[in-house]
Amino acid sequence: PPPTAGLLLVALFCVLFVPAGGYFVAHEARYVGEAMLFGALFAPGVLAGVVTLFAFGRPLVRALRSD
Repeated sequence: PPPTAGLLLVALFCVLFVPAGGYFVAHEARYVGEAMLFGALFAPGVLAGVVTLFAFGRPLVRALRSD
């Protein structure tokens, strides 16, 4: 079965979280160690979003164009 648009949205939101997370870290982190902690906490979600985007983005676009 073709991938759903929901997977693409989840991937896009995870990847687009990078600028929002960077803004949050820039304004909330008081020292470098805290910024690195925030980055370590956000990294798995962003990585999962990038992987999902590459895995399901192209097949979803192909499926949408074929209809």
